[in-house]
Amino acid sequence: MDVKILGIVGSPRKGGNTEVMIGAALEAARSLGGVQTDIVLMAGRNVSPCKGCSHCWFHQGVCAIKDDAYEIVQEMVDADGLIIGSPVYFGSITATLKALLERCLRLNILKKQADTMDYEEIKDEEVAFPLRNKVGGAISVGGVQSGGQERVIIDIHGFFLLNDMIVVTDGGIRTPEVHPHFGGVGIGRGKKQVEKDPYGMATSQSVGLRVAEVAKLIKLGTQLSQREKAT
Repeated sequence: MDVKILGIVGSPRKGGNTEVMIGAALEAARSLGGVQTDIVLMAGRNVSPCKGCSHCWFHQGVCAIKDDAYEIVQEMVDADGLIIGSPVYFGSITATLKALLERCLRLNILKKQADTMDYEEIKDEEVAFPLRNKVGGAISVGGVQSGGQERVIIDIHGFFLLNDMIVVTDGGIRTPEVHPHFGGVGIGRGKKQVEKDPYGMATSQSVGLRVAEVAKLIKLGTQLSQREKAT
């Protein structure tokens, strides 16, 4: 029973601290066994922000903008768990990552062909939530302690919650005496400097383990439920 965990590096730079932390999280996830991982680097990808044109609403989720977002969003849909990371840019996630998350709007459409956006006419229609029940963990890195990392993680958690995902923390860095935190929180200014932050690396690894653990539990529960319905 394999699960697939996708890491998304929201930094516009390759080989930086966020990529290091996401890599550590994915490596930890694989250590559980039965876990496949993949990574998406937003650096160099062409992803424009949502225009709010409603084209996707009336065309069964097809976006009017033709760029790299479609491929990345499809990878998100195909995964069982997401680990999203971003450096702190002016106290929040990067514009690069924000654009990608905005473009996920095309996922939350009516299951049937939509002919109107009038609430009274569509209030009883079922909405597709393809990210529902997928597991989400967040990671952030800033230049200093308390540099906005938790704010970034909360922004990412907000995306998870809006898509009815299951949000996990770092699980207390795998030790029962340590209280769970928001997610992976690192400190680093220079390239790969976060590797010298043992706390940041440990929380990142813990996020990877938690996402993989819960994704496995959800997949097992889904399979058992399907078997019960079939008998």
